[in-house]
Amino acid sequence: MILHLADDSIFLDYAIDQFEEVAPGFSIYLVNSKSPKRIRNVEKIIAAESNSTQYKDVIKNLSHYDAVILHALTYDKIKIVNKANSDVKFVWMFWGADGYYINKIIPILFSKNTQSLLDSVNNNSSFSSKIKKFLHSKDVFSIPYSLVRKGVLPADFKRRMAIKRMDYCAPVIEDDYYFIKRVMKLKCTLLPFSYVSIETLIPDFNTQTHPLKLEDDSVKILLGNSADPSNNHLDILYLLKNMNFEGEVICPLSYGNADYRDHLLKIGTDLLGTKFKPITDFLPLEKYQSLISSCGIVIMNHYRQQAMGNIVSSLWYGSKIFLNEKNPVYAFLKRKNAVVFSISNISVQSPSFTALDYKEIELNRNFVINNYSKENVLAKTKSLINTIRMDPQFSSSLSNISK
Repeated sequence: MILHLADDSIFLDYAIDQFEEVAPGFSIYLVNSKSPKRIRNVEKIIAAESNSTQYKDVIKNLSHYDAVILHALTYDKIKIVNKANSDVKFVWMFWGADGYYINKIIPILFSKNTQSLLDSVNNNSSFSSKIKKFLHSKDVFSIPYSLVRKGVLPADFKRRMAIKRMDYCAPVIEDDYYFIKRVMKLKCTLLPFSYVSIETLIPDFNTQTHPLKLEDDSVKILLGNSADPSNNHLDILYLLKNMNFEGEVICPLSYGNADYRDHLLKIGTDLLGTKFKPITDFLPLEKYQSLISSCGIVIMNHYRQQAMGNIVSSLWYGSKIFLNEKNPVYAFLKRKNAVVFSISNISVQSPSFTALDYKEIELNRNFVINNYSKENVLAKTKSLINTIRMDPQFSSSLSNISK
């Protein structure tokens, strides 16, 4: 039996669909929420707050499970991992922020413009604040300080302890695994997994006849995917301002850092006026996909893996995608022969926002089918399960899955 520890997220729905199709009845899904609002498969989950007796009863004997799958390494899951017996087998579904937001990595996630804004938002621009931040980033200072002042180990240290405890890591792209393994000197094993297929991202995938984008769709740009500062929105907003861009800039900001979002709303409007179109409310999947498909240009200025669902959808829709070369997704897509472009190619002097041609669009669609079709995604799930639970009877049941 496999235990899944998750939060109230639509991504768990995707995982439930896959695990139940590949190995029906072999998983328990424990959700840290008394009344989850984003999960469709409510009849298949145990919904309970992490401090409740019901939740604690499920996790009190983790050693009895073949594996415990952690859907993102949140604070409550970190506590569970660090208290677990050494014989518990943990599988970390590495989403992104749960691994990249440790003190050792955070400084490389933000551009100078973003860091300057964050310092202003957090009142960290003074010399004394920078010294304090530096000291807190070093275990030799932060551990004694936290133990004396709070009686507990620093949150960053506990996160790193939990990450090092992982037996397996299933990242969004394999590049994330190799990065975190190198930085943290991990010994965990890489596992394949994808939460979404193109069929789940685009519900009418099998019947939809969305036209290939051969016209110049530069009037609409999709900028970023959230109000997380790692989107590094400011660099692009300044660039578009200098280019005198005349189209709309759609900017999803429905989740993330609220203080950063509020400052960005003002800056975006000051720079681009009514051309800046922030999205601050959660949209149903169909409506959000319709929004993405209307944008001929997609600009993601992350330095880390993020927004893969948006990127995969946009590749299918025929949009022209610009990524930062520091982002491992850029190298991943290039290696897979997808047609994407570097943000450094966006120039004030030259027409960067021309449409893709037929051949480029077909290459991107082939990449999507070859890597994110339902058949491909289920094969990854089957491989993951077979690896973590090498029981002959269980494996035999898996072999009956239709190809």
